[in-house]
Amino acid sequence: LMHTGDTAGIVVFAVVTAVMAAVGYRIIHALGRVASVICALAFVYLGIRLLDRVDLSALLGDAHFDLPMFLLAVSL
Repeated sequence: LMHTGDTAGIVVFAVVTAVMAAVGYRIIHALGRVASVICALAFVYLGIRLLDRVDLSALLGDAHFDLPMFLLAVSL
């Protein structure tokens, strides 16, 4: 397409690939940081809503322990 030799084409392709990898690496990690903050805020928000709507004393007062259900919950 560019009417250049093989060596020039390889060099151009290598440079374009290296630039995309460097920029893409930074973008991926920046998006990862943003996603981590969003997930942490969502976890805190949902935890607050859960504690606001559920009667914890009723949940903690139920002292019935069932080993098979515990093992099922741990295995999942």
